[in-house]
Amino acid sequence: MKLAVLFLLVTVTAAAQTPEGSRPVTDSEKMADALRAAPTFITKNATILDWPATKGGEYRVLRKGTSEWNCLPAFPGYSHDEPGCFDAAFMLWIKESLAGLEPHIDRVGIAYM
Repeated sequence: MKLAVLFLLVTVTAAAQTPEGSRPVTDSEKMADALRAAPTFITKNATILDWPATKGGEYRVLRKGTSEWNCLPAFPGYSHDEPGCFDAAFMLWIKESLAGLEPHIDRVGIAYM
């Protein structure tokens, strides 16, 4: 039984990794990647963003949404393909942290990855 569980974990981990060079490049590829991060009830009205080109830069809107959720494709240069969808609190934490600022969080944030 332990061997079966180990095999399953190794298989799932290997499937979750994307070979280098196959990252989303075009806007449509980035949108599709970001939309994989969460269930449809989250992604259908979420704003789809692209990562800023520079530290502290602006997040480019790929699709404007009507909910508080923001979805991003996998982080460029990261070894795993891990897109994510974030509520307003979690998105604020991401933006401030990656800009080198001290995050000012006043509630728990939720993320799907």
